Amino acid sequence: MELKQLEYFVAAADELNFTRAARRQHVVQSAISTSVRQLEAELGAALFERTTRRMRLTPAGAELLDRARAILGLVDEARAAASPSRELRGAVSLGVIQGAWTGMGQSIRAMRAAHPLVALRLRQAPVATILDDVDRGRLDLGVVPLPPDARPGRSHGLHREPMMLVTAEDDEIEGPVRIADLDGRDFVDVAPEWALRRVVDDAFAAAGAQRTTTCEVNDLGVAAELVASGLGLMIVPERMVEGRPGLRRIALVDAPEWRIGVVTGPRVTAAARALLETITGGTGAPGA
Repeated sequence: MELKQLEYFVAAADELNFTRAARRQHVVQSAISTSVRQLEAELGAALFERTTRRMRLTPAGAELLDRARAILGLVDEARAAASPSRELRGAVSLGVIQGAWTGMGQSIRAMRAAHPLVALRLRQAPVATILDDVDRGRLDLGVVPLPPDARPGRSHGLHREPMMLVTAEDDEIEGPVRIADLDGRDFVDVAPEWALRRVVDDAFAAAGAQRTTTCEVNDLGVAAELVASGLGLMIVPERMVEGRPGLRRIALVDAPEWRIGVVTGPRVTAAARALLETITGGTGAPGA
């Protein structure tokens, strides 16, 4: 069993598609499929179930995946420790949620400039998916809203701010207001699986108030447009609607706090550590 076989297997397991795995590894598709077949023959077990419609891991493949990630992570750490002056290589994967992190482009650009030989893979997904993938090693890092009980040592504060009420320009509400003052008002909300929605729901429950969700969307740009059209109010971090026309921003006396941070998996590779330090400004400090 060779390290390259494990690298190709992990890529195939992440992508569940040999063509995409080959593109990620910068090789031809046949190199991935041949390597996987050789690995299956060596282990005496099928690692993938393949049909004309889809490809998925077998129980043996899922078992190997956890160990393959751990092995490759240890190899990265050994290389970094043995040759501290050696240019960093490898791959790192990052999960983000929509609208959470305005510094994403700058951080990725800085990472690529500092470590051009590290392949960086970015994926947008819901919070629950990101947290699960980080825990299982499918993602190295995730930028997500941090809960009050964020895991010590594996969560690193990035940004915090009070959320605010957003209305159409011609709405007559004058601020600052309390959430209880918004009882019975129409709201434009994001879908229930969004962390942002859960924060707003919890704030209304704590205030003993209720709102009417007239529009439920999965895109912040669409939500802002609906609010600007007078179809409802919205509670969001200001940076999520920054620069959008037709909106008023009103302070909330009992504003819920929006905390964004980076979560890491049980094992942090040298490449993941470099990206974490780039995102957090070199501190990588836990908490927020």
